[in-house]
Amino acid sequence: MGHIAGDRLLVSIAEVIRSHIRATDTGARYGGDEFAVILPGCSLKQGTEIAETILDAVSRLEAIPGKQASLSIGLVAWKDPMDDHTIISCADEALYQSKSRGRGVITVYGSHKKQSP
Repeated sequence: MGHIAGDRLLVSIAEVIRSHIRATDTGARYGGDEFAVILPGCSLKQGTEIAETILDAVSRLEAIPGKQASLSIGLVAWKDPMDDHTIISCADEALYQSKSRGRGVITVYGSHKKQSP
């Protein structure tokens, strides 16, 4: 995919994100082909539902003719105060777990770690 087609796809993904979040939420391009979405006041269930809706909508976009776009999502839920660096670090870890599992995957931070008995 060339730069122009890639830029168009990023704009389309941004539009999908914008259309599936609330006015109180924040969606932003984080860097390269990564986006961040902040959903204040959402439960993990609500955040997962929003992520699934975005994932489904993006999967209907064509990256190039005949090839569907895909998205990997890392999701973090927190109740206690966390600094920005920690939140981003946790989201990155979940995102990279999603990417390693394939396309169209949502990973909730901590869900991929082995649980102790």
